[in-house]
Amino acid sequence: MSAGQSVRPARRHRRSTAAVAVSALAAGLLLAAAHPAAAADQVYPVPASGSYTITGKGFGHGNGMSQYGAKGAATRGQTARQITDFYYPGTALTTQADPTIRVRLAAVESRPVAVAAKSGLVATDGAGKRWALSAAETTSWRIAWQPATKTFALQKLTGGAYTTVRSVPGPVTVGGPATITVQFLRAKGDCKGLSAVSYTGNLRTLSDGGLQRSAAYLKRDYYLRGVVPSESPASWPAAALQAQSIAARSYAGFQSGPGSWYDVWDTTSDQCWDGAAAHAASTDAAIAATAGQIRTYGGTPAFTQFSSSNGGYSAAGSKPYLVARADPYEQYSNNPNASWTKSVPVATLRSLAGLATVTRVRVTSRDGHGSWGGRIKALVVDGTTSTGAAASKSFGGNAFRSALGLRSTYFTFGTPAAAAVVAPQAPVPTVWRKSDRTWNPRGGTAFAQGTAYSTPLVADGNGDGKVELTTFDRATGRWTVQGATPFGWGKKNDIPVVGDRNGDKRTEVGIFRPSTGSWSIRGQSGVRWGKQGDLPILRDFTGDGRADLMLYRRSNSTWYLKGGGTVVFGRPGDIPVPADYDGDGRAEIAVYRPADLTWYIRGAAPVVWGQTGDVPVPGDYNGDGRAELMRYRPSTADWFPKGLPSFTWGKPGTDDIPVSPPE
Repeated sequence: MSAGQSVRPARRHRRSTAAVAVSALAAGLLLAAAHPAAAADQVYPVPASGSYTITGKGFGHGNGMSQYGAKGAATRGQTARQITDFYYPGTALTTQADPTIRVRLAAVESRPVAVAAKSGLVATDGAGKRWALSAAETTSWRIAWQPATKTFALQKLTGGAYTTVRSVPGPVTVGGPATITVQFLRAKGDCKGLSAVSYTGNLRTLSDGGLQRSAAYLKRDYYLRGVVPSESPASWPAAALQAQSIAARSYAGFQSGPGSWYDVWDTTSDQCWDGAAAHAASTDAAIAATAGQIRTYGGTPAFTQFSSSNGGYSAAGSKPYLVARADPYEQYSNNPNASWTKSVPVATLRSLAGLATVTRVRVTSRDGHGSWGGRIKALVVDGTTSTGAAASKSFGGNAFRSALGLRSTYFTFGTPAAAAVVAPQAPVPTVWRKSDRTWNPRGGTAFAQGTAYSTPLVADGNGDGKVELTTFDRATGRWTVQGATPFGWGKKNDIPVVGDRNGDKRTEVGIFRPSTGSWSIRGQSGVRWGKQGDLPILRDFTGDGRADLMLYRRSNSTWYLKGGGTVVFGRPGDIPVPADYDGDGRAEIAVYRPADLTWYIRGAAPVVWGQTGDVPVPGDYNGDGRAELMRYRPSTADWFPKGLPSFTWGKPGTDDIPVSPPE
């Protein structure tokens, strides 16, 4: 969208197949003879795996304000004015009156427009004549353009079909009740995907270029009530929502003016507007707190573009105040778009480029700002035609991004020599020695942490792909995380849990309180789920990228998933060992049975892998996305990963506790 990409990335990219992308881009791509890469080109030969791994940052164009950056700045105590000062340098904060804004309705574009029948509904035609649209006659009134007569038909729904009551000159304005509801003949294609929109204002439909067009007329600050919560989650800090209000109001002001029959679209082409269905108390308060405030440049509303995430570095835009600069605030926002990867088969590039074979990809131009040389402006796919002749296809960065459904143009291919990328570090076998309260990570330096009452865990709290060694003091409810300031979360006898509860690629810490059967995840609302004696487990069992609340009741070997089903799996005495063993993104329900030294994974064949006294420590130790069946033998400090060589790590015959890596 012109204003920005929403913080809800799932709704943004709907075209992903090469066939669709080829059709969309064919007009803008050039076929030319292949040529040697220039010295500045970043060259990526075809991987042996048959797929390129694309690693990127951010989501959206990166111009102007980062929505996640605004959230991060708000958590650091910045005000809305300070946030918009930072993202739109050189602009001024000004207060303006609340004008009427015209919002183009995409879902009824070039189509008749229907309005739910309601008492007081009135249509005014182009000659100024008013027509009552009675609610007693029908449930829906429709206005349809009639090209042959160049008039509009006022139609009512009767017996499942619309019938014409009269024809009138246009344009036609519909209003009257405090709230009107425009009904869409098809659901809106983006934003909240609504089938209707309700608001306080009027509807105007007219003929433009021989096609019917419709727009909602309403006050700008009221319009924002349907925009701000559709662009930024209503749960975000007040200052972030206020900054979004200022940016959205300014953007609407920039787009408004004479010369057109509308000001803004109601879609991601401009700003999402979902009407009353989106209204929320927190965003209403943010709009009221910034009433009339806009950013101006040279005395007129500024082009206050925004996007979900700039990946830590904003991009230069079309205005002097849309500058390229490092963004220090995104790192404080729990931003799921901070770093992302996508696997793209070479076959997809072959189809996209219209080549018989692909030999390499060359990035020929970047914007020069940030990692890897910045955002990609142009690249070339080299290969051959069906006759074996050398050929290549050139792409602009945005066209390539759109074709493959990438989150931004701020990306690289794998780890080229010209632009190295640090890959996430796979967890290493680690023990926590209770006797002297030290962590001993394999290949690392031992260090002291915790108390005699600590439970050792590992977590990736900052989302950098590396685990932090963590302890929870069961006597005091105090957490100590490697490299961070200790903090309290919980109380005596609570059971600690760790997992990525909100899907932001960072591990949250939390507790389960057996006395009340309640969960408390740091930064989230408490949940009652379970009872005394239950074992809490925080893993992603559903595959949605978020850790689920699961209970294992040892008394009856039953698993209880919050919001899901109940499964009996195991026997008394079994040790629960859930993990993602098949790499499908879901943790499998599983147990290790010391009685017969067997691993039982739901949906898979049992595996005998153990010896009396072994401790199961499953996890993805080699970074292939699948958990290994790992067991630790305290008597010898030996580790036995299924299918991999065994090794010794720890101190034999001591109170070393092996710690499983996080999911």
